[in-house]
Amino acid sequence: ISSLSSNEPSDMLRVVNTLLTNIDRLKSFSNILILTTSNLIEIIDQALIDRSDLILFIGPPSIKTTFHIYRACFIELIEKNLIYSKYHLEELKDKLWNLAKLSHGLSGRTLRKLPMIAFSNIQQFDHFIHPEQLFKAMHQQLIYQKNTNNYLQQFNN
Repeated sequence: ISSLSSNEPSDMLRVVNTLLTNIDRLKSFSNILILTTSNLIEIIDQALIDRSDLILFIGPPSIKTTFHIYRACFIELIEKNLIYSKYHLEELKDKLWNLAKLSHGLSGRTLRKLPMIAFSNIQQFDHFIHPEQLFKAMHQQLIYQKNTNNYLQQFNN
């Protein structure tokens, strides 16, 4: 969409007008629900917003939810024998909470991928990876991800 808006404004306008016209035609039906999502809320056409009965903003996951995402990832890595499981997950809880706090603002998709990306960055394939190694790699990946997000935001503003 962003490429259309910068290179072909007439095509974009035509697409939006067609969408709005078809939405207006659906008003006579009582059994139709239109559900949309977007992570580009600042470029949504006002006419589309005006036709919405309910708009919900669902932001990034909370720190608690982030903790549970990371915990589930660690459980999965332990169950698949990819990280050393000598430690009980309770012993790793504080470190998971700290990572969750540092991850505030990242999308759920990014959070879910982060442990595996960090895991793949660890150059050790001859034996199990220790949880400490994964925490360190995740911390480094978090810094990289946040720096990348900040860099990309410069182009969106």
